[in-house]
Parts: sequence; C-alpha cells; structure tokens
Amino acid sequence: MTDNENVPLVPDVPLLAEVLDDLHKFFGTYVAFPSDEAHNAVCGWVVHTWCVEAFEPTPRLALTSPEKQSGKTRVFECLEWVAYKAIRTSSTTPAALFRAIGHCPRTFLMDEADTYFGSKSRDKHEDLRALINTGHRKGGVVLRTERNAQGFDTKEWPTYAPVALAAIGDFPDTIMDRSVVIAMKRQASRERLKPFRQKDARCISEPIVEKLQQLQEPLIEALEGYEPEMPPGIVDRPADVWEPIIMIGDIAKWGWSESIREAAIKLNNARLAQEPTPSNELLTDIR
Repeated sequence: MTDNENVPLVPDVPLLAEVLDDLHKFFGTYVAFPSDEAHNAVCGWVVHTWCVEAFEPTPRLALTSPEKQSGKTRVFECLEWVAYKAIRTSSTTPAALFRAIGHCPRTFLMDEADTYFGSKSRDKHEDLRALINTGHRKGGVVLRTERNAQGFDTKEWPTYAPVALAAIGDFPDTIMDRSVVIAMKRQASRERLKPFRQKDARCISEPIVEKLQQLQEPLIEALEGYEPEMPPGIVDRPADVWEPIIMIGDIAKWGWSESIREAAIKLNNARLAQEPTPSNELLTDIR
C-alpha cells in the first residue's frame, strides 16, 4: 500500500530509517514505554519536529498518566537532546510562549502541565490553551496590541510550533483531539533501564542530531509534495494528528511505514476508548 510510485524518493531514505532506528534505541535505553506503538510514535514525532514547515498541522504529543513516576519526565529529558531546538519548561505564560515561538522556530516541552490544565486550574488558563490549540495548524496567529512611537499598534505573532505536554490526568478535550496521546505507566520490575546521565545522553544523541541535520532539507522537500493514503479509521481530526508522522514512516520505509501506521490505528483506538460516554459525563457533572 505504501511502497508505490506515490511515495517520493529521497536520496537519504536509508539514512532516515537509520535515524528512526537510532531514536528507537536511544529512547529504549531510558524509557519503559507502555507499548511498541507508543515507542514508535514518539520516534516519528521527533523527526517531524525537524521538518514541521512541510506540514499543515503539527500534532501535539500528550504524555498522560494516573500517577507520578510513570516515565513522562524521562521522555522529556530524552526529547531535549533530539527534538528540534527543544526548550523545556514546567511553567509559562501565553505572552512568553508566543514571543518565544515568534522569535525562533523550536520545539516546546511543557512538563507538569497538570498544574495549569488540571481540573482545578484549567479555567484560569484559557489563553494558554487557546494558544496551544491555535498553533496546531500552520498560519495560526495571536493578535496583541503593542506600544510604538506613534502610540499603539496591533501585531500578529505566529503560534505554529511543535509542542509536547506531560501531565498527571488528562488534558482538555481540545488539546487531546490535537494530540498523539501516550498513556504512560510505571516501569515494571522486570524492565531494566539504564540510569539517565546527561553526559551519556549527549554522546548517544549527538550522532543522531547530525544525521537529522543532514536529512532536514531533502526531507522537507520530499514531504511537501506527498499526500499519503491514511489507514482505515484515521479520518477527520485524527487524520490531521497522524498525517505528518505517517508521511515520515512512508518515506523511511524499511518497516517503519507499517510500524507507524499500526501505531496510528492502535493509539487512536485507545484514545477513542478513553472518551467518556454521555452518561458518564452527566454523572461527573452531577458529582
């Protein structure tokens, strides 16, 4: 279905598959993902941050868990080394975020997002939620009034940028609908991971980043002209979410097309299974 004439040829296709393999090994050294599909999806998401200008939407990466110590922060520690110009924060304001996006394209890692998107505080941070939602699609802007020599003027600030969020509990529905959702869990006793050390992570990640830098321009060029056939059931908003990562898998080939398409189906189905029924929503509202 994917190895056909519609998939663009990239001179460094084997290198892209190699990069995805390297990312898989890098994350697997430090993170116990809940499934192979989650592991593969995160690798594809990282590559997408390097060529985000080739896409119309940029999916958010939402790491959730019901309790602490489930590996969310460890994923972020890894993302800091391999996502495009990553900046990590556990507290921010809308003004700081849109100004940072406008000044330099980069990837934003928003840890401990339950402190501002949790059930008790989300109503106080509507501007921040709207900013993250607007930045999901290319061309998104916020309007702000700023002082100049003549008085005040209205300025558009771009909001389109890759964003990853981590929280205990779920995010607002509008963010979840725009996200690759990974439900993390605590490491099982049988799972053996290497302790995370900055110097070790730097040594492992530097060759990966060098390959990503080499791939960036030819990959953007190839992606801009490619429209993939989406897997069964991935339509409407889920198609927006998964299309960039599926495109990357298709171009990489070497087993990655099938792996990422399977991840899209299984993680999307898991996301749909978590959606509350009208009856449950009513009971929650009553409570």
